[in-house]
Amino acid sequence: MEPALYEGEILFVDPAVDAEPGNFVIFFDPSAKRFKCRQLIQDSGRLYLMALNHDWPNRIFELNKTTTIHGVVIFKGRYLIPM
Repeated sequence: MEPALYEGEILFVDPAVDAEPGNFVIFFDPSAKRFKCRQLIQDSGRLYLMALNHDWPNRIFELNKTTTIHGVVIFKGRYLIPM
């Protein structure tokens, strides 16, 4: 299975869209002190964030009170000419 997002792509994020399982979301990771993009998944009624990179440590973690979703990725693309 190919990843849905590729390095170098530009993401359009809408903060007004409600995140649903299957969406790619932007969230703030307080431990890394930066924003990240992960896929929101649901299992047995619980929500998790999953990295697409299978080699990523701690690839799946449960959404908790310190994790804030800031928006849903609504479009991805890349420049047709080098920038």
